[in-house]
Parts: sequence; structure tokens; C-alpha cells
Amino acid sequence: MKYKINVSKAYGLNWDHSGMAYEFYFRVYDECLDRSKSIIGELKSIYPSPQYKICLTETKTYMQDVDIDYLDKG
Repeated sequence: MKYKINVSKAYGLNWDHSGMAYEFYFRVYDECLDRSKSIIGELKSIYPSPQYKICLTETKTYMQDVDIDYLDKG
């Protein structure tokens, strides 16, 4: 699995003034959940909420063997 940490920066109120609106600031990619958690902890101390918003996305990769002889018959 791969992990993407997005950091967004507040730039004002959202459209209905019910909260902050955020825009992309930067992202970090990693392949280890424990390390990603550690990075998030560090980022939270540098980029505090609500001025910044930090999100973690997990990407799952699916792999399957393909019979190449079958592909040649098609």
C-alpha cells in the first residue's frame, strides 16, 4: 500500500461562511503506515490546525498474474 499525506492551507471562509476554505499546499508520499503517522505528527507541530489541514489517503494496489499464452490466442 502507498500513503499520501496532503497539507492544505486556509485562505478564508468557505462559500457559506460555516468554516475555513483550504487550498493545496504540498504533499508527501510514503509506503509505510507507521512512518506516515510519524510524519503527520511532525507536520502537525509545524503546520497547526485550523490554519492548515492535514489528510492521509491510502492507495491499495491490486496485482494479478496474467496468462500470456492466453493473450496470444486472442
